[in-house]
Amino acid sequence: MFSFDDYRVMMELIASSRRYMSYPEAMGQQEYIVMRHDVEFSLPSALRLAQVEHEFGIGSTYLFQLRNPAYNLLARQNLEQVEAIRQLGHTIGLHFYYEGPEDAALIGQELNAQAALLKSLIHQDIPVFSFHRPTKGMLQCDLRESGLINTYDPHLFTYTDDLSTLDTQCVKYIADSRHRWDYGMFTGQTLRDYARVQLLFHPFSWSEEGSGYDRCKEMVMLEKSAEFSRVYDTEMSGR
Repeated sequence: MFSFDDYRVMMELIASSRRYMSYPEAMGQQEYIVMRHDVEFSLPSALRLAQVEHEFGIGSTYLFQLRNPAYNLLARQNLEQVEAIRQLGHTIGLHFYYEGPEDAALIGQELNAQAALLKSLIHQDIPVFSFHRPTKGMLQCDLRESGLINTYDPHLFTYTDDLSTLDTQCVKYIADSRHRWDYGMFTGQTLRDYARVQLLFHPFSWSEEGSGYDRCKEMVMLEKSAEFSRVYDTEMSGR
């Protein structure tokens, strides 16, 4: 699992479903499939996944962090990759990192500030955001005044402390977080059982050959090492 060929099988299901739509389109709909990518570590892997989706005419939603020690979104080469993803027909949004009191007003202020900064960087409106590792309290905050669609909005995400209580009337949430399928895998049966489906795939988990957790980590570390080496050599050469 986790190879691009495995991913293409899922994209074929999505493309043939006639239910796939963007997050803004899904709001208010009773049948939909929406898909997002929280970009945690690697912009090159996000671009590669965006290219695979483009093969199927699928425009997904890529959410980037502004407060992330793994990458600097303000760097020119990273903004170029974000623009390349956008040019493939994908939507750019905010993967919102927040650490502070679970106060809706304070969270809303920080959300608006980060969304405004991201908009200024890519010169496009930011329609969607997702929380990075949200607490229960954060998920329960009403942030509709921000004007951004929250991927954890009750219409798009069914929150529960007990997964066994979920039935087919709920939103089916499928994610590959931590390189696992804790909520089940996405198959044709998913589409037959659930009218509303939200998919979350992390780009660094997917590769041409398909890799386990340790190999994915190794590939990200190699990518970062090569990136630092280029920066160091450029600085030391005086160019």
